[in-house]
Amino acid sequence: MKIIPYLLICLCSLSFTVQAATTQTPPPISNSAKVVPPTPENSDELVIRDAYVQPLIPGQKSTTAYMRISNFSKEKYVLVGVSSPIAERVELHNVLMSDGMMQMRSVESILLLPKEEVLLQPGGLHIMLVNVHEGELNKDTEVPMCLKFQNSADICLTLPVRDKRAESGGADVHVHDHAH
Repeated sequence: MKIIPYLLICLCSLSFTVQAATTQTPPPISNSAKVVPPTPENSDELVIRDAYVQPLIPGQKSTTAYMRISNFSKEKYVLVGVSSPIAERVELHNVLMSDGMMQMRSVESILLLPKEEVLLQPGGLHIMLVNVHEGELNKDTEVPMCLKFQNSADICLTLPVRDKRAESGGADVHVHDHAH
């Protein structure tokens, strides 16, 4: 399957394939997160919008990435992992309420049903970059990242580092042509 990512801010094509190390198998997830139907534009594409990585909080070695993934195709996709050369490992996470407390849990996969959108956002599904390498994540830098799908080729893109607590906006990525 040939997939071409387009960043509206910066046109990039990357082929990083750093494997994310995991020591245990987290439970699978069906989409218990907020799912929003996409608009009918781009009817046969995966579209990644508002993608960004939060800057590191002083004293911390881990951070998060957020985005909106719209599946405009007639196929389901399963996001099974993420990799980035700037972190020791990258994991898919969800924030859940358990015994009256918010808890973050690693998840095995994120299901992208046809004609639906999944939000990776604070307080819900998100990407966790664990043990970010020293000096690799500064404000206004870009982070190479590959999204790994069970039934599709990897989608590699570059995400801006943005402090969304202080600003609005984000990168849009349009992924075209699902022929391999």
